[in-house]
Amino acid sequence: MYTTDNSISLSRDLKREMKAFLPLEDLVSYLSDKLDMSPEEELDSKNFLRCHNYYSFSAFIKQVPDNLHKGKFQAAISLYEFNDWLSQFLFIFSGRLEQFIKSTFIESLCQQYNGKYQKGECYLDETIYENSELYNEFISIIEKHLSENQSLSIQHHIKNKGSKFPIWVLFQEMTFGETTRFISALKKEYREYWIDTTFLSTGVVNSKIHGEEIRSKLFGWVSATWYMRNRTAHHLRLYGQNFTIASPSFFSADLRQINKNAETKKKKTHNNDLFAYLLAMKNLIQHHSHSFVQDWNDFLMTLEEQLMEKSNIILSSKIGLPSNWKDILWIG
Repeated sequence: MYTTDNSISLSRDLKREMKAFLPLEDLVSYLSDKLDMSPEEELDSKNFLRCHNYYSFSAFIKQVPDNLHKGKFQAAISLYEFNDWLSQFLFIFSGRLEQFIKSTFIESLCQQYNGKYQKGECYLDETIYENSELYNEFISIIEKHLSENQSLSIQHHIKNKGSKFPIWVLFQEMTFGETTRFISALKKEYREYWIDTTFLSTGVVNSKIHGEEIRSKLFGWVSATWYMRNRTAHHLRLYGQNFTIASPSFFSADLRQINKNAETKKKKTHNNDLFAYLLAMKNLIQHHSHSFVQDWNDFLMTLEEQLMEKSNIILSSKIGLPSNWKDILWIG
């Protein structure tokens, strides 16, 4: 394999440097030697690895604390299951936020738009975009998406509405990534109006004091939520992972609270662990419904219980939690 200008060309490994395939029995033997497994653990590992990809699981073996000398395989299982639990909840939460972002942005954009197009087709108006390149890029993406989409809603508009699609129909079919790309392609005034009417008008934060900071950072929190949605949808690892995509900026009030009486201070650049992404999501959820807030707080309670029950295996530092993490993430 070689790359040219970020493109990848697949080819045979003529140097035969690729790791050899290990059948399940050989893989269990390899793990048994590596982790000093008991016969019972060998049987458990065989049953587990029959249903789970070893390459994904092996990352959790490396996350087992060094001071744990017995039961390493079961400890890795615990970490794997903890990660899976985190992933399930964050997938649900990020999905609910996706719908919230889509719904509120449609409302905001259509309320604000006063151009020559109907409000439902405002996305066709090139003047709302930052530049013509972004307009052409988005229209091209959507046209391709629609031509390949077989959903009943899209087919209905093709057959019965002359392929005229209101924005609320498009948003329902667009991915979270396409939605954030669309929002970021628009002129700043449309994003700021959305932020003002959806987030700064609720009284959750003091808009006079924090308005400008929220306007500058909130879309980054949306992008972080999109990344969590994408990562959890593909069951990728969260525990012991630093993220390099869509790292959210800390809200200054949060950072002050994090560092209050802390032995180790967090810096603005310490925003690539899971805690930073949880905080970004919390700062959006607090503007949602009471029921969502309750679900979030219940999740935090269960997270605290899991960390306490398996404190010798699950390390809070591996997801970037400061000592007062629950107070920071709690929505009162």
